[in-house]
Amino acid sequence: MKARQEREKVLSWASTTKVTCFELNDGHHLKIDDFNFFPSRGTITRDGGTKVVERGAEAFIKLVSRQAQTYPSLTGQRRFRTIG
Repeated sequence: MKARQEREKVLSWASTTKVTCFELNDGHHLKIDDFNFFPSRGTITRDGGTKVVERGAEAFIKLVSRQAQTYPSLTGQRRFRTIG
């Protein structure tokens, strides 16, 4: 139940900010740029790196928001898309 709430929080934020968010593995893995979020555990990782210390949807949103301010190309035309 909490995983669903965490996932929906990220997807809702991505939709309102027009950041492209990919749902992988039936929504058990969310991906924005090189950031990965796993709602069931609240863990955040970065491609090619280790786990981020912070956990949860709010921390994921903050990290991606900071990245989007630095790299505005994160905001795309599609709000989010489901893969596989």
